[in-house]
Amino acid sequence: AYRTMPLPEGMDFDTGAAPVSTARRVDVEPSWKLGVVGKPVDYGSIYFTYSTSFNPSAEEVALATTTDSTPPETNATYEFGTKWEVLDRKLALTGAIFWIDKNNARSGTDPITGDTANLGKTRTRGAELGGTGYVMQNWRIFANYAYLDARILESATAAEVGKTVNNVPRHAFSIWSTYDTPYYGIQVGAGVQFVGHRHLTNSNTGLEDGAYVLFDAMVAYPVTDNIKVQLNGYNLGNTDYIATAHAGGAHYTPG
Repeated sequence: AYRTMPLPEGMDFDTGAAPVSTARRVDVEPSWKLGVVGKPVDYGSIYFTYSTSFNPSAEEVALATTTDSTPPETNATYEFGTKWEVLDRKLALTGAIFWIDKNNARSGTDPITGDTANLGKTRTRGAELGGTGYVMQNWRIFANYAYLDARILESATAAEVGKTVNNVPRHAFSIWSTYDTPYYGIQVGAGVQFVGHRHLTNSNTGLEDGAYVLFDAMVAYPVTDNIKVQLNGYNLGNTDYIATAHAGGAHYTPG
């Protein structure tokens, strides 16, 4: 058992099992974003953004005596993209390329303190395509595809260098569509989500999760102008999958 108490200025963490230990960590780090947008034509735009972020040691609402002196991981994201409105601006198409550098990634052990060290570095390069809007009257569509190549550039474990970062699929795709029927204002919708194969450890060995597909659907009925009832169905194919993996595959959240 354990007890956590997030504080505005940091976190205190007490374990409830003997031997009781107390860990405290305070991180203050600025994060910011810069963006530039240009419109070569009225129905199209291009943009570039640069942003920073950081992951403190207590990001999973837990601290230990082996992480209470571990500095945050820092991230820098670069993105270049474009957006165009077509079909009389009824359909918006987007595209982007990006890369994310995670510096000071947690890896290895500090030889002096014995705490987790920040000796790693990862880089994620990717592209994303999307479309949102009406393809015809009363028929709306939302589609998105993402490609990710997340690699470990530096690590305290030599076998991890050059491998794929855990829990990151190479391919992911989703499409969702709704149709407003001419009958009593009823709306129906359906969608598919595809997530590609993932390694759940940075060494790319051991626990893995194969690609999976999820099917969802809905139907909605307007009872009055102000009240609508809706029935949603999720994972109609009853697919077993790993939603999220933690701690290099030590445990995971099933879907």
